[in-house]
Amino acid sequence: MAFFEDYGSDFLLDYQLSKSDGWCAPMHLHPHYEALLVTTETEQATTINGQPLPVISAPSLTIFAPFAMHRTEYRHNSPSERFVFYFGADLLKSYADAFKPFEEHAQSVFSRFILSPELLELIRSELTALREKPRDPTLERLSFCLLFYRIITKAPLELAWNQAQSLEKINKIIQYMAEHCQENLNSEDICRKFYISRSKLNKDFSRYFSITFHELLTEMRLNKAYFMLRGKKSIKEIARELGFEKDTYFYTFFKRYTGLTPLQWRKAKKTVPLHSVSSIAKKHLSDKGDKTQKAL
Repeated sequence: MAFFEDYGSDFLLDYQLSKSDGWCAPMHLHPHYEALLVTTETEQATTINGQPLPVISAPSLTIFAPFAMHRTEYRHNSPSERFVFYFGADLLKSYADAFKPFEEHAQSVFSRFILSPELLELIRSELTALREKPRDPTLERLSFCLLFYRIITKAPLELAWNQAQSLEKINKIIQYMAEHCQENLNSEDICRKFYISRSKLNKDFSRYFSITFHELLTEMRLNKAYFMLRGKKSIKEIARELGFEKDTYFYTFFKRYTGLTPLQWRKAKKTVPLHSVSSIAKKHLSDKGDKTQKAL
């Protein structure tokens, strides 16, 4: 499981072309909407909040809500083309007219729109421009808004599938954890804040994520550390902002889960890893020392 916090700003495009079966990403969540646009006839097996969705093979647009845990597996015999868009509240406000048709879906855990051949052909020119032209953030934002609007308004309603269910309390809990993970946060604080028992909290985490409260909180703190270490703040400043009373506590915490000290990580110019803190910890504990550093 992985928690990804910072996708650059209010918008990011990730273009993917794959010729092999497998996961697009590990089970993960983030505070952004994710719009997964698959343009090829590829079998897609998606799991969201611990529940598998019916497998589809048609081109489609699937929208995952913020803080919804999800993962998609692709099975195909030919290249699979995917456009993955991450967008947040700033983009929704900036292009309100384009996102207006999305309002009725915005609070759902996920929405899926099947693309008819006619609709896919209609948006093909915009997709081609996104794929072939030099990267231009402004153009990408505008193109995405146009694509999004066309799909939402023109996708056949009988082929649209919307989980008309408000985000559950667990999603709000995760959002609160993400916003306060640098504080001395624990499960008792969460239980008091959200009027939930410890047993119910543990049960929900096990049901939806197969991960404990502590593991997710650790993932979030590491995620913040990764991004802060890419900046110019001193390690002492980073440790303080992450809620560690002493630098040595931060060094111990960071090395335990990555196999590297914060300074080693910064010098190596590592980017945010696309795997979970649990897998990092397990590899570190099993491989030990230099083997772990080579693996990272």
